[in-house]
Amino acid sequence: MFDESNSPHVSGSSASKLVRQAIEVFQRTRGTLPKRIVVHKTSRFNEGEKEGFLAGAENVEHVDLLAFGTRDIKLVRWGTNPPIRGTMVRLPDQSVLLYTSGYIPYLDVYPGPRVPSPLEILEHHGRTQIDILCKEILALTKLNWNNAKFCTKAPITIGFAKRVGAIMRESPPDIEINDVGTKFKFYM
Repeated sequence: MFDESNSPHVSGSSASKLVRQAIEVFQRTRGTLPKRIVVHKTSRFNEGEKEGFLAGAENVEHVDLLAFGTRDIKLVRWGTNPPIRGTMVRLPDQSVLLYTSGYIPYLDVYPGPRVPSPLEILEHHGRTQIDILCKEILALTKLNWNNAKFCTKAPITIGFAKRVGAIMRESPPDIEINDVGTKFKFYM
């Protein structure tokens, strides 16, 4: 479903169902409820989505909803190196810029071809402090074991979802999506 600005959104009931299914799988494999759920999204949340995600996770102690985006804002620092990986800037509109790539002092290198651009956290709904969420996002940018990069711009949660979407778009029209959708090997 798309709204008038062409941003993808799910209905409140679909959001609730999605979170409940994830909780059921977690509970089935771990034998307990998760203590915390963090939802990553590449567009802003509408009210129905927020209510749906929160309703689906009603038995979970902590829930954070994060919406990511990008702007054409770049920081400049003195010297010849770009901003340091992990630099976080809070903007007046309550959004946050996070440099998930940049100069790495420990390695004394910036492993990129051009000036890095930050990932933007457009919205955060939840009680976890933003600096803790940014540390978690930085860790998630190093989890893509399907490439040789030190880190990626987007966390694996977003990057992997985009790759799956690209694969699904290329599926032949005569293939039954339900046959492919649950087989992880098709997305490797």
